[in-house]
Amino acid sequence: MKLQHSRQAWHDAYYPQIKSANVWGEQVLAFSHYPCKALKHHHDYQLIHNCLAGKVQQAISKLPKTLQSFGHYLYSPLSTSRDLKVAHQLVKCIYNQQAPIVSDSEQQTVLDYLILLAINNYRSFIMGQKKLVKTLKKINQQLQAYGQTVIVSNEWKVFWQPLYSRLLSICEALDQQALSPVEQIIKETKHNLNQRGSNVRQRS
Repeated sequence: MKLQHSRQAWHDAYYPQIKSANVWGEQVLAFSHYPCKALKHHHDYQLIHNCLAGKVQQAISKLPKTLQSFGHYLYSPLSTSRDLKVAHQLVKCIYNQQAPIVSDSEQQTVLDYLILLAINNYRSFIMGQKKLVKTLKKINQQLQAYGQTVIVSNEWKVFWQPLYSRLLSICEALDQQALSPVEQIIKETKHNLNQRGSNVRQRS
């Protein structure tokens, strides 16, 4: 496990059997007493992975439960339908606090599906999709895949497009909040490694 960036670190921290041959002992020195040398055996790789994963998981555990579920759905290989449900409720709650609540039952149904699409489209985007899905054509294709009635152009421009853009912004803000403690772990690790490298150079 390498602490390259926060989303990767979150994912790898919950990956059960890491088998990367690119793990080096120096990365764990900030937290343990492994010797400062490249480790050559899978058992050693697994020990280092477990150590780093534990630190990342501990940082994540300090987040609110709802934010943990949101992050798990976006990054964890062990995410569940419950994580998606909690993430959906979280985004909806924030939207209702920021904007007028959709009261009509038919519009409420569309809102619920747009929240689902916003979360899944944002997830695909951070996993490598070139662009966020924002066009009415693609939104309607996804709604039809769920068996929902398509949104007409006039309603999209006046009402649903601003709403959907707000949902994507909420997902982005939650993404940054969820990753904050993991980013702190990465910064601390790199800082400790740089200090250790500097001490070694001074002694040599």
